[in-house]
Amino acid sequence: MTFYKQYGVNSKSQRYIKKVWCLDNYTSNTQISEKSVLPNGCQNIAIIHGIGVTVRIKDSDYHLSAGTYLCGQMTTKINVVIKERTKIILLQLQPWALSSLISYDGFSDKILPIEQNLLGDDLLLNQHIITCPEALVTAVNVYFQAIQIDDGETFVETICHYVFAAKGECKVAHILDRFNFSKRKVQTAFKKVIGLTIKQFIDIVRLRSAVNSVIDTHSKHGKGANVAVEHQYFDQSHLVKSFNKTIGTTPSKLNRDQLIMPPKKS
Repeated sequence: MTFYKQYGVNSKSQRYIKKVWCLDNYTSNTQISEKSVLPNGCQNIAIIHGIGVTVRIKDSDYHLSAGTYLCGQMTTKINVVIKERTKIILLQLQPWALSSLISYDGFSDKILPIEQNLLGDDLLLNQHIITCPEALVTAVNVYFQAIQIDDGETFVETICHYVFAAKGECKVAHILDRFNFSKRKVQTAFKKVIGLTIKQFIDIVRLRSAVNSVIDTHSKHGKGANVAVEHQYFDQSHLVKSFNKTIGTTPSKLNRDQLIMPPKKS
Protein backbone atom coordinates (compact mmCIF):
# COMPACT_ATOMS: atom_id res chain seq x y z
CA MET A 1 0.00 0.00 0.00
CA THR A 2 1.23 3.53 -0.83
CA PHE A 3 0.95 5.38 2.43
CA TYR A 4 2.01 8.79 1.06
CA LYS A 5 -0.45 10.82 -1.01
CA GLN A 6 -0.60 14.52 -1.80
CA TYR A 7 -3.35 16.81 -3.03
CA GLY A 8 -3.38 20.24 -4.63
CA VAL A 9 -5.50 23.23 -3.62
CA ASN A 10 -7.05 25.83 -5.92
CA SER A 11 -5.19 28.85 -7.26
CA LYS A 12 -6.49 31.28 -4.65
CA SER A 13 -5.53 29.00 -1.77
CA GLN A 14 -2.03 28.54 -3.18
CA ARG A 15 -1.10 32.03 -2.00
CA TYR A 16 -0.78 30.55 1.50
CA ILE A 17 -1.11 26.77 1.15
CA LYS A 18 1.43 24.74 -0.78
CA LYS A 19 -0.37 21.40 -0.64
CA VAL A 20 -2.27 18.91 1.48
CA TRP A 21 -0.56 15.59 2.08
CA CYS A 22 -1.37 12.43 3.98
CA LEU A 23 0.58 9.62 5.66
CA ASP A 24 -1.92 6.80 6.03
CA ASN A 25 -1.22 3.77 8.21
CA TYR A 26 -4.76 3.63 9.57
CA THR A 27 -5.75 0.16 8.35
CA SER A 28 -2.49 -1.51 9.37
CA ASN A 29 -1.72 -3.30 12.64
CA THR A 30 2.02 -2.68 12.18
CA GLN A 31 3.84 0.58 12.76
CA ILE A 32 5.90 2.24 10.04
CA SER A 33 9.41 3.02 11.26
CA GLU A 34 12.81 3.99 9.85
CA LYS A 35 11.28 6.83 7.86
CA SER A 36 12.63 10.37 7.62
CA VAL A 37 11.40 13.76 6.48
CA LEU A 38 13.76 16.37 5.06
CA PRO A 39 13.44 20.13 5.60
CA ASN A 40 12.03 22.08 2.65
CA GLY A 41 11.52 25.63 3.94
CA CYS A 42 7.84 25.20 4.85
CA GLN A 43 5.92 24.73 8.09
CA ASN A 44 3.10 22.20 8.42
CA ILE A 45 -0.09 21.83 10.41
CA ALA A 46 -0.57 18.15 11.24
CA ILE A 47 -3.92 16.59 12.16
CA ILE A 48 -3.27 13.19 13.75
CA HIS A 49 -5.86 10.43 13.91
CA GLY A 50 -5.47 7.17 15.81
CA ILE A 51 -2.74 5.94 18.14
CA GLY A 52 -0.10 8.54 17.34
CA VAL A 53 3.36 9.36 16.03
CA THR A 54 6.87 9.55 17.46
CA VAL A 55 9.15 12.18 15.95
CA ARG A 56 12.84 12.75 16.69
CA ILE A 57 14.15 16.23 15.93
CA LYS A 58 17.86 16.50 16.67
CA ASP A 59 18.06 15.25 20.29
CA SER A 60 14.39 15.73 21.18
CA ASP A 61 11.63 13.11 20.96
CA TYR A 62 8.00 14.09 20.48
CA HIS A 63 5.28 11.55 21.24
CA LEU A 64 2.22 12.95 19.52
CA SER A 65 -1.22 11.51 20.23
CA ALA A 66 -4.39 12.32 18.27
CA GLY A 67 -4.76 16.08 17.91
CA THR A 68 -3.59 19.12 15.95
CA TYR A 69 0.03 20.31 15.87
CA LEU A 70 2.14 23.01 14.28
CA CYS A 71 5.45 21.72 12.92
CA GLY A 72 7.99 24.50 12.67
CA GLN A 73 10.78 24.95 10.17
CA MET A 74 13.17 22.00 10.26
CA THR A 75 16.89 22.51 9.77
CA THR A 76 17.89 18.83 9.74
CA LYS A 77 16.36 15.49 8.84
CA ILE A 78 13.69 14.31 11.29
CA ASN A 79 12.98 10.65 12.02
CA VAL A 80 9.36 9.51 12.13
CA VAL A 81 7.60 6.43 13.51
CA ILE A 82 3.94 6.19 12.50
CA LYS A 83 2.12 3.93 14.89
CA GLU A 84 -0.30 1.27 13.74
CA ARG A 85 -3.89 2.45 13.20
CA THR A 86 -2.68 6.02 12.63
CA LYS A 87 -3.22 8.57 9.88
CA ILE A 88 -1.69 12.03 9.60
CA ILE A 89 -3.29 14.70 7.40
CA LEU A 90 -0.97 17.67 6.86
CA LEU A 91 -1.46 21.19 5.61
CA GLN A 92 1.82 22.40 4.17
CA LEU A 93 2.00 26.17 4.50
CA GLN A 94 3.86 28.56 2.27
CA PRO A 95 6.84 29.87 4.28
CA TRP A 96 5.22 33.28 4.91
CA ALA A 97 1.68 31.99 5.53
CA LEU A 98 1.37 31.92 9.32
CA SER A 99 2.69 35.41 9.86
CA SER A 100 0.53 36.77 7.03
CA LEU A 101 -2.67 35.10 8.21
CA ILE A 102 -2.52 35.37 11.98
CA SER A 103 0.60 37.37 12.95
CA TYR A 104 2.26 34.20 14.22
CA ASP A 105 6.07 34.23 14.29
CA GLY A 106 7.98 31.43 12.63
CA PHE A 107 10.14 29.03 14.63
CA SER A 108 12.43 26.10 13.96
CA ASP A 109 13.06 22.52 15.06
CA LYS A 110 9.99 22.26 17.31
CA ILE A 111 6.47 20.83 17.20
CA LEU A 112 3.75 22.55 19.21
CA PRO A 113 0.18 21.49 20.04
CA ILE A 114 -2.20 24.16 18.76
CA GLU A 115 -5.84 25.14 18.99
CA GLN A 116 -7.93 23.62 16.24
CA ASN A 117 -9.23 27.06 15.25
CA LEU A 118 -5.71 28.48 14.79
CA LEU A 119 -6.55 29.86 11.33
CA GLY A 120 -10.06 30.90 12.36
CA ASP A 121 -13.40 29.34 13.24
CA ASP A 122 -14.27 29.05 9.54
CA LEU A 123 -11.35 26.65 9.04
CA LEU A 124 -11.63 24.34 12.02
CA LEU A 125 -8.75 21.84 11.98
CA ASN A 126 -10.49 19.27 14.15
CA GLN A 127 -9.68 15.59 13.68
CA HIS A 128 -13.36 14.76 14.11
CA ILE A 129 -14.25 17.08 11.22
CA ILE A 130 -11.21 16.61 8.97
CA THR A 131 -11.28 12.84 8.57
CA CYS A 132 -9.67 12.62 5.13
CA PRO A 133 -7.33 14.79 3.03
CA GLU A 134 -10.05 15.52 0.50
CA ALA A 135 -12.12 17.09 3.29
CA LEU A 136 -9.21 19.35 4.22
CA VAL A 137 -8.72 20.41 0.58
CA THR A 138 -12.41 21.32 0.37
CA ALA A 139 -12.31 23.23 3.67
CA VAL A 140 -9.20 25.16 2.62
CA ASN A 141 -10.61 26.11 -0.78
CA VAL A 142 -13.91 27.27 0.71
CA TYR A 143 -12.08 29.28 3.39
CA PHE A 144 -9.77 31.14 1.01
CA GLN A 145 -12.53 31.73 -1.51
CA ALA A 146 -14.45 33.59 1.17
CA ILE A 147 -11.68 35.81 2.57
CA GLN A 148 -10.17 38.95 1.10
CA ILE A 149 -6.54 38.48 0.05
CA ASP A 150 -4.25 41.45 -0.52
CA ASP A 151 -2.79 41.19 -4.02
CA GLY A 152 0.48 42.84 -3.00
CA GLU A 153 3.45 40.68 -2.05
CA THR A 154 5.35 41.22 1.15
CA PHE A 155 9.13 41.46 0.85
CA VAL A 156 9.35 38.06 2.57
CA GLU A 157 7.18 36.50 -0.15
CA THR A 158 9.32 38.16 -2.81
CA ILE A 159 12.50 36.69 -1.34
CA CYS A 160 10.96 33.22 -0.95
CA HIS A 161 9.63 33.20 -4.52
CA TYR A 162 13.03 34.22 -5.81
CA VAL A 163 14.85 31.52 -3.82
CA PHE A 164 12.39 28.81 -4.89
CA ALA A 165 12.66 29.84 -8.55
CA ALA A 166 16.46 29.77 -8.29
CA LYS A 167 16.34 26.38 -6.49
CA GLY A 168 18.48 27.93 -3.79
CA GLU A 169 21.28 28.71 -6.21
CA CYS A 170 21.66 32.32 -5.12
CA LYS A 171 23.38 34.49 -2.53
CA VAL A 172 21.94 36.66 0.25
CA ALA A 173 23.89 39.71 -0.90
CA HIS A 174 22.62 39.32 -4.46
CA ILE A 175 19.00 39.15 -3.26
CA LEU A 176 19.37 42.24 -1.07
CA ASP A 177 21.01 44.18 -3.90
CA ARG A 178 18.51 42.99 -6.53
CA PHE A 179 15.49 44.17 -4.56
CA ASN A 180 17.21 47.12 -2.89
CA PHE A 181 16.49 45.79 0.61
CA SER A 182 18.11 47.15 3.77
CA LYS A 183 20.31 44.33 5.06
CA ARG A 184 19.79 44.51 8.83
CA LYS A 185 16.05 45.27 8.72
CA VAL A 186 15.25 42.57 6.18
CA GLN A 187 17.39 39.89 7.80
CA THR A 188 15.72 40.45 11.18
CA ALA A 189 12.19 40.58 9.80
CA PHE A 190 12.72 37.51 7.58
CA LYS A 191 13.92 35.43 10.53
CA LYS A 192 10.90 36.52 12.59
CA VAL A 193 8.40 35.56 9.87
CA ILE A 194 10.00 32.39 8.52
CA GLY A 195 11.87 31.04 11.52
CA LEU A 196 15.08 30.78 9.50
CA THR A 197 17.69 33.26 8.36
CA ILE A 198 17.76 33.98 4.62
CA LYS A 199 21.02 31.99 4.40
CA GLN A 200 19.46 28.98 6.15
CA PHE A 201 16.43 29.17 3.88
CA ILE A 202 18.62 29.29 0.76
CA ASP A 203 20.73 26.35 1.96
CA ILE A 204 17.66 24.22 2.67
CA VAL A 205 16.04 24.93 -0.71
CA ARG A 206 19.30 24.20 -2.54
CA LEU A 207 19.84 20.98 -0.60
CA ARG A 208 16.34 19.72 -1.40
CA SER A 209 16.97 20.42 -5.06
CA ALA A 210 20.25 18.52 -4.86
CA VAL A 211 18.51 15.60 -3.10
CA ASN A 212 16.00 15.46 -5.94
CA SER A 213 18.87 15.20 -8.42
CA VAL A 214 20.58 12.45 -6.43
CA ILE A 215 17.47 10.28 -6.16
CA ASP A 216 16.37 10.84 -9.75
CA THR A 217 17.68 7.63 -11.29
CA HIS A 218 16.66 8.85 -14.75
CA SER A 219 18.93 11.89 -14.58
CA LYS A 220 22.46 11.83 -15.94
CA HIS A 221 23.25 14.40 -13.24
CA GLY A 222 22.30 12.07 -10.39
CA LYS A 223 25.78 11.38 -9.03
CA GLY A 224 28.53 13.09 -7.11
CA ALA A 225 30.47 15.84 -8.83
CA ASN A 226 27.74 16.43 -11.44
CA VAL A 227 25.24 17.27 -8.69
CA ALA A 228 27.71 19.62 -7.03
CA VAL A 229 28.23 21.51 -10.29
CA GLU A 230 24.54 21.53 -11.19
CA HIS A 231 23.55 23.07 -7.85
CA GLN A 232 26.48 25.48 -7.56
CA TYR A 233 28.31 23.91 -4.63
CA PHE A 234 31.99 24.80 -4.51
CA ASP A 235 32.96 21.19 -5.19
CA GLN A 236 31.91 17.63 -4.38
CA SER A 237 33.37 17.91 -0.86
CA HIS A 238 31.14 20.92 -0.18
CA LEU A 239 28.10 18.93 -1.34
CA VAL A 240 29.01 15.98 0.89
CA LYS A 241 29.47 18.26 3.92
CA SER A 242 26.06 19.84 3.29
CA PHE A 243 24.41 16.40 3.06
CA ASN A 244 26.12 15.20 6.23
CA LYS A 245 25.17 18.31 8.18
CA THR A 246 21.47 18.23 7.28
CA ILE A 247 20.70 14.60 6.47
CA GLY A 248 23.41 12.69 8.29
CA THR A 249 24.59 10.77 5.25
CA THR A 250 26.47 11.27 1.99
CA PRO A 251 24.85 11.53 -1.46
CA SER A 252 26.12 8.07 -2.42
CA LYS A 253 24.49 6.47 0.63
CA LEU A 254 21.17 8.31 0.41
CA ASN A 255 18.32 5.79 0.49
CA ARG A 256 15.12 7.10 -1.09
CA ASP A 257 13.06 4.29 0.46
CA GLN A 258 13.78 5.70 3.92
CA LEU A 259 12.60 9.20 2.96
CA ILE A 260 9.03 10.42 3.08
CA MET A 261 8.91 12.36 -0.18
CA PRO A 262 6.49 13.01 -3.03
CA PRO A 263 6.23 10.18 -5.55
CA LYS A 264 8.67 10.22 -8.45
CA LYS A 265 7.44 12.01 -11.54
CA SER A 266 6.69 9.66 -14.39
